[in-house]
Amino acid sequence: MPKQPLTGIAHSILTSHRIVKTPEEEFPTESFIANKAELGGLIHLDAIPGQPDQVPPLTLLHALGEIGTTDPSYAPPYLQELHAMEKQKSTDPQVLSGLGWFHLAKGPDYDENQAKDFLSRAIEVGSTRSDDFLAVSEILVKEGQQAEAERILLQGKSLFPYDERFYQKLCRLYISTNQYEKALNMLRSSSQLFPEDSFLRLLRQKAEQAVQAPSP
Repeated sequence: MPKQPLTGIAHSILTSHRIVKTPEEEFPTESFIANKAELGGLIHLDAIPGQPDQVPPLTLLHALGEIGTTDPSYAPPYLQELHAMEKQKSTDPQVLSGLGWFHLAKGPDYDENQAKDFLSRAIEVGSTRSDDFLAVSEILVKEGQQAEAERILLQGKSLFPYDERFYQKLCRLYISTNQYEKALNMLRSSSQLFPEDSFLRLLRQKAEQAVQAPSP
């Protein structure tokens, strides 16, 4: 099929506001005041006027969580929705992950054991958050469960092969447990993926020196 010249970009792609369908259609002003409290302060622009507005709980939780990363005022409604889904014994990975990070936040609810439990369950049911894998591995290392930490990191690396943090943590784990050959193999493969990573180069130097050092 021959290429067609691009003569313009649709206005809807360049805008984030709702565009009315016809010149006669009124702008949905009601959406700015209706159900705002029920949606944690958010506005559902696609709500149909005059009809019950039912936003799926997971959709609302995800929206509040995304906005809450830059606007702390949305943290309370996010936590409210999160704990509501906890009471419903939700097994959704997003909910379990959120509960895990809730227990990793500084405060009276900080509990690494609870966090590890929720994040591990999130991983088991299909979490797609790389930080979940990294956090669980860190807790396992603290507990002296290096083998289990390695398993989680390798699982995460297979899911996120271009996240250099998995290579870094695996190499540090191998070096700390005197598995220098494993560390070198990992570093050789990672140097091709992340040639600019100075930290990985430093780890490789340490591993090479340890391998070449004479046995006592």
